[in-house]
Amino acid sequence: MLVDRVKKLSSRVFHKEVIKYIIACLLFGAIPIATNNSSTAALQTTFIRILVAAFVLMVVFCCSRFRATLWDYTKLQLFFLVVSGTCIGLTYLILCDTGDKIGTTTTILTYSLGPALLLICSPFLFKEVELTPIKIIGFVICTFGVFLLDSEFIFSPGGLSSIRDVLLTAVFTVVIVYCNRQLEAIDGLENAMFQMIVAFIVIFVIYAWKADLEFQITGNDAWWLLVAGAINTGLPVYLYLSSIDELQADVIAFYGYIRPMTTVGICVFMYGERLTIEEILGVVCIFGGVILANLFKKKPTVHKNRTF
Repeated sequence: MLVDRVKKLSSRVFHKEVIKYIIACLLFGAIPIATNNSSTAALQTTFIRILVAAFVLMVVFCCSRFRATLWDYTKLQLFFLVVSGTCIGLTYLILCDTGDKIGTTTTILTYSLGPALLLICSPFLFKEVELTPIKIIGFVICTFGVFLLDSEFIFSPGGLSSIRDVLLTAVFTVVIVYCNRQLEAIDGLENAMFQMIVAFIVIFVIYAWKADLEFQITGNDAWWLLVAGAINTGLPVYLYLSSIDELQADVIAFYGYIRPMTTVGICVFMYGERLTIEEILGVVCIFGGVILANLFKKKPTVHKNRTF
């Protein structure tokens, strides 16, 4: 019985959309590689990342010879596209702001609350996921694991004041998934491109208001910002948006923990940060919770396939 469940889990893990989603989470979580090698201010870094990501997606879309179908969208599709793109832009701005206040800890906790809230809301929004006792236990174990990774968050300077922003970003995660479920008929690349354009417009307005569009970038920083925009933003946004409408909400929620764990792993193995006993237990809990929740689940609902 257990062997059969493991085989089913393996088939789900190696499903094309799951692989795309996991790669997106890995690339999102690897952003410290670029940002730690750049001395550019956080808000300016965010602005340039989104600009590069939007430009790269536009170039790829034009080179792919796809025909833009924006004028064929219904008003409701345009609404969902704009709302999702706005949430993406605001999410990056919030992460930028909270990251300046309390650093990586806030970022990791932010990424963990999004999947958690998505799992809780999924039975009401998508009606495809049932919160079985096993899934609830797996969710609790994962969340406890994230708390162990960053148990000092609440007590850090500015921690309490940042909880509101963290919770807002978690809400944005649910909104983005819900909106893209309504956009499944739109080509994945086109959908990602237009949403990144919307996100850039949002960030452009905020950046113009806060920094008057002033730039101070060195030659070395410019290369890392290009990497952050193309590899850690543009590509994963496409993979993320083009896969989440094909996956069940609980799968999105549980594999979403890969994102913060990637960040932790990079900080440990590339930048020499040491893991405490609590952090090691946190990693074990996250892996254990994900495996437990996915070993006991019903056959996933099949969604309408897209063209890519």
